[in-house]
Amino acid sequence: MATLTLRLPNDLDRKLTALAVQTHQNRSELARAALEKFLRELERKQLMDTLVAEAKAAYADEAVCQHAREIAEEFLPLE
Repeated sequence: MATLTLRLPNDLDRKLTALAVQTHQNRSELARAALEKFLRELERKQLMDTLVAEAKAAYADEAVCQHAREIAEEFLPLE
């Protein structure tokens, strides 16, 4: 496992230490979990941003819009 040295502002260090005591975990475990969550959320946001950009680009094409309308109309009788 790799090692990371990190400088924390005093208030963040106090909060991390207090949470470690409260949850009976060590500071490294808490910091690792927080970093994993942050990276997972960042990855998800980047994926969603890419999907939105691709959707906007696709729907800028009138042929794509027309095709989508045709597909939607096929499902109207199901309602």
